[in-house]
Amino acid sequence: MTSKFTPFTFNNNVENETNELRDLVVTKDQDLAEAFTQLYATEGVYSLEISLFLDQENISNYTTENYANVIIDMIGVDASTQFERVEQLLTLLDVGVNLIILSDIDSITLQNKMSKAGAIYVLWNKELPNLNWNACSSSNTSKLRGHSERSAKRILVVGTKGGVGVSSFSSFLAHTLASKAGLKVLLVEHDMYSMVSDVYLSLKKFKAKIHTGSLELLDLDTVVAESYVQNVQDKLDFIALDSRDVELNEHSELLFKLSEEIASKYNFIIDSVPISSFDSLRLAINIERYDRVYIICEPSIPSLRAYNQMIQKLGGIKYQTVFNLTRPEKDYLMTVNNSKKRIKASSSICFRYIKEFDKNVLQGGMVSITKNKNFYSLAEIVLALTGKEISPKPIFSIFKK
Repeated sequence: MTSKFTPFTFNNNVENETNELRDLVVTKDQDLAEAFTQLYATEGVYSLEISLFLDQENISNYTTENYANVIIDMIGVDASTQFERVEQLLTLLDVGVNLIILSDIDSITLQNKMSKAGAIYVLWNKELPNLNWNACSSSNTSKLRGHSERSAKRILVVGTKGGVGVSSFSSFLAHTLASKAGLKVLLVEHDMYSMVSDVYLSLKKFKAKIHTGSLELLDLDTVVAESYVQNVQDKLDFIALDSRDVELNEHSELLFKLSEEIASKYNFIIDSVPISSFDSLRLAINIERYDRVYIICEPSIPSLRAYNQMIQKLGGIKYQTVFNLTRPEKDYLMTVNNSKKRIKASSSICFRYIKEFDKNVLQGGMVSITKNKNFYSLAEIVLALTGKEISPKPIFSIFKK
């Protein structure tokens, strides 16, 4: 019988008091811990810390600044549980930290899945620790922090009509993932005609770079892409282009390519896409690149008709229906509940109308989000994306399995 590995459980808090890069080994096996201690004493590139568990509260201590590799003992864990835990860890860990999995399952399929997700898979034999260490080293696991091969999870936020709140929803989600979940986020604004994300993000005097069509897609690299990035706050960046003189499909493709060049620097990239740009984006890139799609609706006939057309174009991609009310529900021709029944969206999320909410955000900043009931809808989305439970208060709650 395989033992169940539980990486998110209470652990003693270990703080790194120096700026020295180090590695973290998470294991409950004392013999394995001693083997690593001996290996690092003679061959380790970095200093070593050993812990029994990781949890949401202390994981940031291990991964935000001074750690190069996090090595997880998953020996004795079944394959499906291993991959499930790896996906959770890759979402929680800073993108600059390498995740190394020690497993006793000799499976090329599992190894390929781990590698594709962004983890390094090492088949571990306790009797041959030095050989295993060489395997780790040959996989470039002892490389400098910040050279992770992982790529951001990509989120598409798309509206069913103009004025349903795509930019506001995208901005609030990006801010919440960065400030409350502590993850690195890039928000990409695709609306080149009525861009307002910069206003919600409090980017004063922001001016999008003009794209005249002279920048060839083949000329893009990390340096070029970074020149288009505007920092908003800690862990949150923003990209937008003024492309009014070029074709819409070229505008969408360029934004996507720019952000893909720097995808390894972020946990999440959020594409904020108006309905006018959706088809251009879908034709320009592989829509399957998106890990999650949020379709923003309102309880109106035009919105629901566009919604039905959109889900057909998405194919089998996982999506979430979001009702965003920009005015009192009584002002719409139908209720949210009736709208849900019409499109068979029983599991949708609803953001209720709050009087003068936009004014409060513009005057008081994004902190206003935490002071109203719609924060809990955002918290539900963050939980689904990351597994993290967030609170409107500036504290962390324990991550629940």
